[in-house]
Amino acid sequence: MPVPARSALKMLRSEQAADRLRLGEFYTASGLVFADSAGRPVWPQTAAREFKDLCEKAALGRDWQLRELRHTFVCQMSQAGVDLEEIADHVGHINSNVTRGVYRHLLTDKLGTAAVVFDKLYGASS
Repeated sequence: MPVPARSALKMLRSEQAADRLRLGEFYTASGLVFADSAGRPVWPQTAAREFKDLCEKAALGRDWQLRELRHTFVCQMSQAGVDLEEIADHVGHINSNVTRGVYRHLLTDKLGTAAVVFDKLYGASS
């Protein structure tokens, strides 16, 4: 897990522990990682609104959707050369065929890369 994600989750755990102490028996121990301050599930609409607020604070505008984080992750990992199987594991797909099917438009074009390598190996020039 990337260090910033681990740090954010540790901070969230601390906040939840403080909420648990503050609310006592009124805290719902749902076992959820992402819950409201009383331990209850977060409504999808609330999560979407809070995400839009966060994007606005970051001067990105309010037009972003949570699902776009996943698309960005897949695209950036692919462009950085991470193997498709590993990307599939990180996004929770059963295999890389699912990842390829869903994110084909975002994946680095391996055929183009193969052509460049071929040209370098065999001294071809344009």
